[in-house]
Amino acid sequence: MESFSQSMDVCTSIRHVLNEYPGDVNIFLELLQNADDAQATTAIFILDERDGARGLDSAIAGPSLLFYDDAVFQDQDYTNLLHIGSGGKRGQQGKTGKFGLGFNSVYHLTDCPHFVSGDYCTFLDPGNVCHSGGYRCSLHKLPHPSEFQMLQGLCGLDLNKPSYPGTLFRFPLRSASTAQRSRVLQDPHDPSLARMGVWTPHKVRALVEAFAPEAENALLFLKSLVTVEFRRVPPTASSLSKGRGAVDTELLLSVALDPVDQNVVSQQRVRLQQSLQGPRLMELLQSDRPLETMWQAHITVSSPAGAIPLRSGMAAGTNSSVRRAKCSVWQRVGGGEATR
Repeated sequence: MESFSQSMDVCTSIRHVLNEYPGDVNIFLELLQNADDAQATTAIFILDERDGARGLDSAIAGPSLLFYDDAVFQDQDYTNLLHIGSGGKRGQQGKTGKFGLGFNSVYHLTDCPHFVSGDYCTFLDPGNVCHSGGYRCSLHKLPHPSEFQMLQGLCGLDLNKPSYPGTLFRFPLRSASTAQRSRVLQDPHDPSLARMGVWTPHKVRALVEAFAPEAENALLFLKSLVTVEFRRVPPTASSLSKGRGAVDTELLLSVALDPVDQNVVSQQRVRLQQSLQGPRLMELLQSDRPLETMWQAHITVSSPAGAIPLRSGMAAGTNSSVRRAKCSVWQRVGGGEATR
């Protein structure tokens, strides 16, 4: 008797996902949805333009995009990461992300995403660039400390402590040389993938600018997030490879619900979610009597020194550009459709 089992190459599965999830602002949206499903309230994107420590593989040594949220990974989240072919949300009412298929859109940017959350450090390497598949370990027992040193001092992370009360991802941007040896991008039927998979800080900055006009809408329709920021670490900033101090970051863009409106928005979010539990959603969609809700909230979008262009109507100041918008939200579920 011989072993005879079906299997699929991990990198092939990821390429299928990349064909379904565009490498544009949807990457930001997928990460925000994951944070929102984890009940985070704050999310921060950081464009880190520094080069990594000497001796690191070129796949993880250059500039990177970081993503922070103030929630901690749960056991099911790790399971979802391992099962690329499953969305990981089946049977979970109200879940839009939660590290399912959409998370893998980050492979548009990188070959080796890695992160710190709670008590663990996790390194994903589906193409065996640095490690065979990757690894997970306790935060205080890092087998390769230099691979996580670029996270030290950012968003309150101290690698010398045994636990971290949040989640901080690092997505090293794929360079032209790395793209040529990337198994994630190797597709004999579409050689353009390698060219499209090259990312620079300038290209990420352009993506932030493209996302800015839609940032306030994204925040309105999430369930728990109230603040989203985009920050930058300039190439001249100290890497603090051995230090414990904080790394200074420059604010590029901030989107926040006004504090006075946060309770109102939270109540509306909870009310709508409770109304759609179980079979209630299908009943509403098939009913001639829709469920309608309407509410208002103020959202402030700011960009110091106009670092990121805002929508028209912004108020310009000497040191910053600010747009404060009063948003009226109408949500209708039922009558054969769902509208917002």
